[in-house]
Amino acid sequence: MAFEFDLGDSEGNAAVALHAGNGSWYVHAGERNGARIATKFCNYDCTGYLMLGSEDGLQVGAGVGIYLGCSLGHISGNVEAGCGITPGPKISGYASGNVKAEVCLLGGCIGPSIDVSVQISAPPVSMTCNACFGFDMGPVGHLKKCGDFTL
Repeated sequence: MAFEFDLGDSEGNAAVALHAGNGSWYVHAGERNGARIATKFCNYDCTGYLMLGSEDGLQVGAGVGIYLGCSLGHISGNVEAGCGITPGPKISGYASGNVKAEVCLLGGCIGPSIDVSVQISAPPVSMTCNACFGFDMGPVGHLKKCGDFTL
């Protein structure tokens, strides 16, 4: 016997979900890789999640997006971080961010972008970092160079 409760625009896109039965249970207020709880805070778009369950352990994370624009261009970006403890036991955390600045003229935009992410977990201790620098050249194309570091 199982009990399920989903609150969202569909079962597959429920930001709030509760399940108990068949040997597992969980309570999700958003998900890291799915629907999230969303709000505006100081005019910024913020999202978050809290997942607690027999298989998930405890997972929590949040992110914020920014957009500053005018008629000649814009700056946009986001930052996200989260951490968790799984029944393994395993402790993990991550942080990521990106920023993009573009100047727009004659129906096209050009400008640089930077993406950075870090993931850490233990046991065993591991860390992965990734950074990318890009430059959008409008209709001409996009250049991108990335680098990785793993410990």
